[in-house]
Amino acid sequence: HPPSMEEWWGIRKRLRFNEAEFVAYWRPECPVQTVTQGALTSVYRWPGRAAVAVANRLPHDQKVSIHVDLERLGVKGRTITATDERTGQALDVREGRLVVPVKTRNYAFVGLQAR
Repeated sequence: HPPSMEEWWGIRKRLRFNEAEFVAYWRPECPVQTVTQGALTSVYRWPGRAAVAVANRLPHDQKVSIHVDLERLGVKGRTITATDERTGQALDVREGRLVVPVKTRNYAFVGLQAR
């Protein structure tokens, strides 16, 4: 689906994924986790910022609950802002916890910025 691929490559370029360290959901050291059924979370990280990849594999929209281990991410004690990188919407993040709406069998990228 060309529009989806264009969006993906645009996000990848804008956020500079090729310069990031990628930690996949199956790795025990992954600093992002979800308990939401049918969802997966991985992270791209750079000093002072990260992008959480959130996948919804279920056939319905859902809100994915995410826990970010701020210490393992290297930003403990700092103020964190979260933004849905596809929509630009600010997301509420408190003590490393946030909820991300993700459409049916789709994905989101959440930008995390430490201040």
